[in-house]
Amino acid sequence: MTDDSRGINKRTLELDPVRAPVVRAIYDWYLGGGMGLLQIRDRLNADPDSYPPPIPVDPTTARGA
Repeated sequence: MTDDSRGINKRTLELDPVRAPVVRAIYDWYLGGGMGLLQIRDRLNADPDSYPPPIPVDPTTARGA
């Protein structure tokens, strides 16, 4: 049994500094702000500078490529 399989080597995830605040805002709008998914979509799409779209890992397989 390796150390990794026993959980000895711990790893942490790092937040994306650009997108993490956007994820938090979506969470707050939906649960606390009473906004629906379509309203959130429209709000995000209206301001792509503040709410950048995700960057696909492999652009050739992205929708619309």
